[in-house]
Amino acid sequence: MRHLHHALVILVLLVVPGNARALTDEEVFRQLRINRINPGARSLALGGAFVSLADDATAAQANPAGLSFLRVPEYFVELRSVDNEADSSIRTETLPGDIATFVASGNDPGDVTSPSFLSLVTVRSKWAMGFSVQDLVNVDDTTASTFSFTTAVPDTFFSLQTGSIEIDVVNANVSVGGRISNRMALGGTLTYSRLDVRSNVVNSIVDTSGSIVGEPIFEPTLDLQTTIDDVDEDVVFSLGFLYKQPKWQVGAVYRHGPDFLVTQEIVSALDLDNDGEPDGFDFKGVADRLGRRFDNRFHLPDVVAVGASWLPNDLTTLAADVEWVRHSNLADGLVSGINVLTDEDWRFDGDDAADVHVGLERILLNLENPLPPMALRFGAFSESDNTIEATSTGAATIAPQGIFGGAGRQEHLSIGVFFALGRHKLDAAADFADTDNEYVVSLIFQGK
Repeated sequence: MRHLHHALVILVLLVVPGNARALTDEEVFRQLRINRINPGARSLALGGAFVSLADDATAAQANPAGLSFLRVPEYFVELRSVDNEADSSIRTETLPGDIATFVASGNDPGDVTSPSFLSLVTVRSKWAMGFSVQDLVNVDDTTASTFSFTTAVPDTFFSLQTGSIEIDVVNANVSVGGRISNRMALGGTLTYSRLDVRSNVVNSIVDTSGSIVGEPIFEPTLDLQTTIDDVDEDVVFSLGFLYKQPKWQVGAVYRHGPDFLVTQEIVSALDLDNDGEPDGFDFKGVADRLGRRFDNRFHLPDVVAVGASWLPNDLTTLAADVEWVRHSNLADGLVSGINVLTDEDWRFDGDDAADVHVGLERILLNLENPLPPMALRFGAFSESDNTIEATSTGAATIAPQGIFGGAGRQEHLSIGVFFALGRHKLDAAADFADTDNEYVVSLIFQGK
């Protein structure tokens, strides 16, 4: 029956989406959303092309050098809503030997609506300081994956993995921008970043002949259960540069991603019923290999971005950014071999890639119109694959290397509108993509 095990594993790996993303290779970690778009509705409406503009309180994150060009203090509040799409896949197939297989996998990320950026900026003659809080990552996700096969002789293997996860990353920023000439500025942001993770993953199995796990199991039995309830902090920084001419601007920024360690616990290794044996079967021996508690690393990507903008007239702005994103950070210290489909010697990596952002803004100004000044904005950007993929399946497996491939690029289109109401500014924007839609409303109050 060992060849049946190999056939099952290969088939399941080929048809289940390979979106493991961070911490471990368990299914529940495969679609963690990391918001790399600069805060602010204006930035979102311009497709994230904001490095060379950075002319409001969100410059603290987009490009801290831009703070120095603010003329009056600003107070900024942002509300962001993310409408996530659930996804699922089901496949049945009959293999040689009348092996009937069934594979189903589903992921249901919850929608999120919350304040996502708060900021205030104080201004001096040639420099400015900003204080801000950003809700960088906000995830509430559930997953379920089922793998089974049966043969002509009553012989069944069944595995069910269910999981839930909540992840929150909040950044508290202190930013300073200063002009070294009338047109050139430098800036920096010091960030205290806090990660809060709560997860629960349960694996159950049935093996009527014992051909996979070594002994017959006739009813669903707990195999492995893992949990995380932990927090960690890191202090990171960003550096920015901005140069302005009357008709064009250029900028650059480097953002260092926070690096966290959290502790995961194998609950099924405990003897909670006091029968002298661990509660979970753990047929892969994960607890013996890793211990009941082990550390997992969660490293958000480092980003280098450059941008340019052109003002052909006083009412029109064109902007473009190129970001280099180090997705390989996501695979730093990833623990493999916990997923029922993988082995401990599997290796994963992320593809470092460039993302392109473009945007157009048109101010609508009619002195004979009683309506307040307003602007329309349009943008687009290409988001690189931010999942990890297998680079090696190890020497002890016959599974092909590409079974945990990446998710591919995703294209975004955005639109926004702006109203100036005296010292108040109201921005609204929407971004549309295949997996989620985002809606942002920003309110800026300018002091005297």
